[in-house]
Amino acid sequence: MPTKRYKLIDSSSHIEKEENRAVLATTSTSCQQQTLNIHPSDRQHGTYFIHAVFDNVYKVLSSPSDQNLRQKMPIGFSGFACLHCQGLSRKKNGGRYFPSSLKTLSDSKKVLFPVHQHLQNCEKCPEEIKKDLQTLMSVHEEERLNLPRGSQTCYYLAVWQAIHGSPPPDLAKKYKKKRDQETQSSQAPMMSQQYHHY
Repeated sequence: MPTKRYKLIDSSSHIEKEENRAVLATTSTSCQQQTLNIHPSDRQHGTYFIHAVFDNVYKVLSSPSDQNLRQKMPIGFSGFACLHCQGLSRKKNGGRYFPSSLKTLSDSKKVLFPVHQHLQNCEKCPEEIKKDLQTLMSVHEEERLNLPRGSQTCYYLAVWQAIHGSPPPDLAKKYKKKRDQETQSSQAPMMSQQYHHY
């Protein structure tokens, strides 16, 4: 089974990923193909705590029973679930998550911290993983402040694309509005020249 682990290597917030130690996220054969495939170049934009949390979830599609979480969510909408219990718990923060936008996904209070809290409470999540997550969370804020501006948005965009296979609708609308504004700006001088031609 593939293994991942993260360890603190000094008293500062510097953290080193170590591949050949004990398990941080253990994936079963059945879940391995569905785990979120975040490209290494995108992982540099997130903290090690964020990496560790999303290493413990896998891609799922919403079912009729998931509509209790969000009534207007269409069946078959992509999301993610706890890798250890498959999100079978129907308690609050029961391990299945379906963020509707990039803004929601990147809101730590709505996604990152609730997923972490679920992993801490999940009976099937190994204690070793829970301890590692707590250690990484303790330096998350300091590490986050040392990242370049906009880094986490880049990371969550990679997470969204890993889940849905395409850019988020809210981002597409943003870029469309920007393109429209640029088009209007480029056309304005041309119209001005036409009116002043005579």
